Amino acid sequence: MSAPATDLGRATADLIDAFNVADWDRMRGHLAGDVAYSETGTGRHVEGADAYLDLCHGWREAFPDVVGTITDTAGGEGVAVLQIRWQGTHTG
Repeated sequence: MSAPATDLGRATADLIDAFNVADWDRMRGHLAGDVAYSETGTGRHVEGADAYLDLCHGWREAFPDVVGTITDTAGGEGVAVLQIRWQGTHTG
């Protein structure tokens, strides 16, 4: 893995860790202003850092104890792919 890909891997791991502890400022630090997020299963799509953080807040509200664990990674120059196992209790 090249240095930039390694840096991207660290950044994505820190993004998941920031979500796990609800550190929204740290999460925002990893997001581009024009970030786009799509969920294959639901078809939900949001654009922009504020919209993405709102979506993450919603997940945290519905699953207050949610934790993401990275189980596998792949990537290359400028691309990181994470397999994440999410575990939490749905409370509404």
